[in-house]
Amino acid sequence: MGAWLALSLGPRGVFVALGLVGVLAVPIALTLPRELATEEKAGRVGSRWRPSSLNVLFFANSVIDGAFAMTLSLLFAGTLSLGSALLSAGLILAFQRLMIVVLSLVAGRLIDRVGPYRVLVPCIVVVVGGLFALAHGVLYPAAIVIVLARALLSTTGPVLAASERAGTTVERLTAFATWVDSSLAVGPLIGGVAVARFGLPMLYHALAVAIGITLVMHLAARRRAR
Repeated sequence: MGAWLALSLGPRGVFVALGLVGVLAVPIALTLPRELATEEKAGRVGSRWRPSSLNVLFFANSVIDGAFAMTLSLLFAGTLSLGSALLSAGLILAFQRLMIVVLSLVAGRLIDRVGPYRVLVPCIVVVVGGLFALAHGVLYPAAIVIVLARALLSTTGPVLAASERAGTTVERLTAFATWVDSSLAVGPLIGGVAVARFGLPMLYHALAVAIGITLVMHLAARRRAR
């Protein structure tokens, strides 16, 4: 959709269209209550700038989004023409957004039935394996399994954040969103620097190791908190 709009309207036209859509959201935002009334008692006092082990895990996991988007076309360019590489990367990223929407419907029921950790751990393992596979040249299968696993994680993360102990539910979800959104900005920076200095395989190896370590740290912290 974005590529089609850019070709049809031009870059400036796309920004104008996005601005108009944003203006339509203003009156809806004004209807929101000024304060969120809640009788929920907060747990331990915390700060979104002191992330929990869960927030660290999903920070590392969401760095993939930024790095993935930046480096995917470079990855495909090794075996395809420039135009085909750009098209392939665009299709994979569009498929990721579609799967987040579709699998969120499945993930909710799955989490209710088996529990969030029985979804979290296998999905993180799949992401780690997919990153190692990308580093060793397995392109399309690895990219697809990463996309599917991360689509399930996009639902699992907020469920786990809401069940943490520190603060109210709103505070926990706000902290979680803060760290996930921050990682989306960090990802392209890390991706660009890492590719320029060390190359694509090293980037994917480093991401896989980082996510694996943060998963182990979170599981250990969860066990200590019991």
